[in-house]
Amino acid sequence: MYDEEFSFPTDALYKEQHQIIKFVKLDSNNLVHALVEHRYSYYQDTATDRYEDTFVYENNTFYLTYDKSTNSTSSKVKVCDKNYEVVDFEIHLDVPYVILKSRDRKEKYYYSYKSGSYFVNPIAIENGNVPTVSTISKIDDVQDLSLSNPASSILLNGYLWDLDIFTNVIWRYSFSDGQIGEHEKIAIQNNAGTVESYYIKPVSDGNIIYFISYRDSKLVKIDTESLIATSYQLPFTVSSDRADAVKTSLAAKDGRVFIFGNGRVYELAGGNVVERAHVAYTFDGSTVDYSGKWNDIGCSKAIVTESKIFLVLDDALVEAKPTWTNHEMLEWDANSNTFIKSIARTANISYLCRSDVEYIGNNKALIVLAQDVSYSSSLHRYCSYLNMLDLETGDIVFLGIMPFKAKDYVSLVNDCGNIFAIAQNSGNYRSESYKLTLDNLWEKTNQVNDIKFFKQDNNLYAMWSYGHPFDGTWNYQENILNDDVLRKNKFIQIYPSLGSITNFSNNYLGTRIYLSGNYLTSTRGDIYTLNQDLTVKELIYDDESNYFNSLKFESFSSTFISCFNKSNNGVMNFSLLRDDLTKETFNTLSQATNKVAAFDNDLIVIGYGYEPYSSKHLITKIDIASGKKSIIALGMADTSNNYRKVDINQNKYVALAWNNFGSTGTCVMPNTVNRNQCGQLNQTVTQTIVKISIF
Repeated sequence: MYDEEFSFPTDALYKEQHQIIKFVKLDSNNLVHALVEHRYSYYQDTATDRYEDTFVYENNTFYLTYDKSTNSTSSKVKVCDKNYEVVDFEIHLDVPYVILKSRDRKEKYYYSYKSGSYFVNPIAIENGNVPTVSTISKIDDVQDLSLSNPASSILLNGYLWDLDIFTNVIWRYSFSDGQIGEHEKIAIQNNAGTVESYYIKPVSDGNIIYFISYRDSKLVKIDTESLIATSYQLPFTVSSDRADAVKTSLAAKDGRVFIFGNGRVYELAGGNVVERAHVAYTFDGSTVDYSGKWNDIGCSKAIVTESKIFLVLDDALVEAKPTWTNHEMLEWDANSNTFIKSIARTANISYLCRSDVEYIGNNKALIVLAQDVSYSSSLHRYCSYLNMLDLETGDIVFLGIMPFKAKDYVSLVNDCGNIFAIAQNSGNYRSESYKLTLDNLWEKTNQVNDIKFFKQDNNLYAMWSYGHPFDGTWNYQENILNDDVLRKNKFIQIYPSLGSITNFSNNYLGTRIYLSGNYLTSTRGDIYTLNQDLTVKELIYDDESNYFNSLKFESFSSTFISCFNKSNNGVMNFSLLRDDLTKETFNTLSQATNKVAAFDNDLIVIGYGYEPYSSKHLITKIDIASGKKSIIALGMADTSNNYRKVDINQNKYVALAWNNFGSTGTCVMPNTVNRNQCGQLNQTVTQTIVKISIF
C-alpha cells in the first residue's frame, strides 16, 4: 500500500527504516482508509574526537485510501511529523480524524482532521498548558570542567567555589546572571588537609560550605567569611567508587548539617560526627529499616526546602510500605530524629543517580540528566533532559530537552530564583553556562490513559481514563493511593464543535471502557445505561467474574449491546449480550485485542491467532443460530495493537493490515461440504469463502 523508501547517503551508519500501516478504517462504501508511518534514522561520522556526530531521525505519518473496485491507492497526505504520534484514527461523516500525542514527553494531546487536501494544525484536547522550559540561552563558557560537576563546586554569595583543596588556597569564580568571572585564588587557613569534593553534592548554610571528601571519608567545613577549612572524620567509609559513593548525601539547615549514609543519619555536633538515627520509618504500624539494606539502594539525594529536609532513595523498592514505589521519599524531622513518610509512591525518575537535583521553591525540585547515547565509541550523540519533582505529591513532570553536549555532568544553579545550568561540553572540554526560562511551573499535568474516539448519533467524541495529576499520597480511608481514588473516565465532544471535558461518572468505571448506542461497557464486567448528555445513568449488569480482556466492539444489530472476552486455556471465550441482558456465548482461537462486530444473525471477530494460527490475523465468522464457525488466517498480526490494524463495517466487509501491506474483502455465508478422510466417517467441515484483495 505504501512502498516509498528513503535513499540513505553513502556514508550513513546504523541505518534503520520502517514503513508500517498503523491504522485501517472502512467506510460505508467499503473504501479503505489507512495511516502509514514512515520512519528512518542514521548516523554520519562527521566529527572528530568527542564532538557530536550527525544523527538524522524522521518519522512521518501519511493518510491514504484504497478502492478495491478500481484497485487504486490515493496519493498520500501528510498527517503529522516526528513531533507527534497518532494514537487513534476515525472516519466520521467521510472525514478522517486523528488523536495526536506530542512526542516531547509532556503528555499533550490534540486532534486534527483532513480539510481539503491537508490535515489542520493540531487542536488541544488535554494538557494544553503544562510546565515547560521555554528558552535556553547560552551565556558563557570557561576552561574548567569542575564547574559542570554538581559535586565539585557550589554557588554561594555570588561565587562558584571550586572544592578541591590541597594547599592553603581555595579557588573561586564570580558568577553574575550566568557570567563566569576570572579564576580567583583565595588564601585560607587550611586545617582540613588535602581534600576534594567529587561524587557527593556539597551544601551550604549561611556562609558555611560543607562537603564530603571521599578519599579519606571526611566531612569538610569551609567558613567563607573567616576563610577557615576544617575536616571531621566520618564514622563510616565512603567508597572511592562512584556507584557506591552516591549512596551518601548531605543536608544543612538552621546551623545543623546532616549526613545520610551507611543506612544511618549522622550530625556534626561538638566537633564530632555522631549518629542520630537509622534511615528507617514506620508506616501504619509497619517499620522499614534501611540500615541493613543500604546496599540495595542505588543512591540517595537530599533536598532542603524552606521548612523541610527530604531524603530520596533510588531503586524499585519492593519492601517499601504501604506499597511498592519507584523511589522512597522521606521527610527528616531533625527535632525528633525520625523520618516521616507522606508520599507512598513516586512517579518514576529515570537515572536519578546520574542526575543533579536542585530545589527551586514552592515544593518543586528540578532534576537534570546528561548522557551519551551513541552506538559506538567513535560516534557520539548527546542527550540531556530536565524534569521537575513535586515534593507534595511525588509527581514527575518532563520540562524539556536540553541542548547540552555533555556526556556526564550538568550542574543546576538557583541564583536568587534565577535558574542556570552549567554543562560540560564533551567536545571542547569546557563548562558552559545557560540561563533557563521556565513557564507554567505551577500548572498541573493530567494523566491520560487509553484515549480514543467514539461516535454517538452524528457527533464525534474522544474519551480517556485517569484525567488527573499523579498523586502518590496515601488515602487511609480507602487504604489505597490517592492517585487511584482520583481516577475518572473523561470525554469531550470533538464534532460538530469542541466541547468541555466531562466525567462519565463521579465513580471510576475502569481503565478500558467502550460505548455502544445508549450503553457503556467496562472490562470490569459492568454495563451502564447513559443519560442523554452521555453521563452514566445506572448500572444494569455486573458480571461477578470481573476483569475481562480488552476488545473493540461495534454493533450493527438491533438487539446486541455489549461483549466481553476472556482468555482461557488456548481459546478466547466471549459473552455477547442483548438489550434484555440475555446472552450468547462462543469462543475463538484469536487471543488478543479482538475486534468484534455483531449483526442480527452472525458475528465477525478478528484477532491475533492462537496456535495453530499464531502470529496471524485470524478472522472468525459465527452463525448465531447454529453456532457454526468459519475461519481464515493470513498476514501478520500485532499482539498489542491489533484492533488498530483491522476493521469491519456494516456491509460485513473486512480490512486488515500488516507491515506495509493490507487486505480487504467480504465475508459471505460459509459453505458446508462432506469429506471422507482415509476411510473415516464423513465429517462436517466449514470452509470460509472470503473475497480478498491484497494491496
